[in-house]
Amino acid sequence: TIPRDIVSTERYFEYTNTSPNIFDKKTANLPDNSVVKVFGTIISGLNPNTTYYYRAVIKAGNQVFYSQVSSFKTLATN
Repeated sequence: TIPRDIVSTERYFEYTNTSPNIFDKKTANLPDNSVVKVFGTIISGLNPNTTYYYRAVIKAGNQVFYSQVSSFKTLATN
């Protein structure tokens, strides 16, 4: 669980299309090291008709916080 008002030194998403327990991909570090409220990113190069699992990661000093794992499914191509 990520605390509401921590000041982050790094924040990014980890994601995978294999298992919700093994995150083998990572987005670039997201800008603005301010107090964390809401953040997001755009990921390109995803496979069509595929379920992806992701979680947010926040680093604050020597502490690392993880959000709950969520998922989404990409659309099939014609």
